[in-house]
Amino acid sequence: MGIHCKKGVAALLSFAFALSLALTGCTTVGCAGSAVSAGPTLAFTAKDWASAHPDTDLTVCFGSECSTINTGSKYYPAAWPLRIINASTPSASSYPVTVDARTAGKSILHTRSTATPTQAPCRPSPCGCATILQVNLALSADGSLAAGTE
Repeated sequence: MGIHCKKGVAALLSFAFALSLALTGCTTVGCAGSAVSAGPTLAFTAKDWASAHPDTDLTVCFGSECSTINTGSKYYPAAWPLRIINASTPSASSYPVTVDARTAGKSILHTRSTATPTQAPCRPSPCGCATILQVNLALSADGSLAAGTE
């Protein structure tokens, strides 16, 4: 094998190695030098509500994005905080939040609020510090919304 062929094989192997790193997320190739930005996120907890009102279907909406969970499900404790990302209007300064609760098909709670996301702590990502705007809300046992913790 000639010297030029050995150099070509070495270059090909190093390119394949760099490509495998890029595909596994171990490099910032493809990040275009910018950090990741997602739509604002609602981190919603309802542990107190769930304790006082077992087997309730909670529908939580953040802007136009909604999610429903049943507090009687064996999986509900693992779901807190429920995270809803509002990607449809990522640049709004505030977002409507609604919480509806139903038991046996009957509405037992409907509450509305307006939330203003704030900068969450940096979350490392392959492309740098992820910029995340977040709102933390908690539903109390009596159905009122208040600032929550993540």
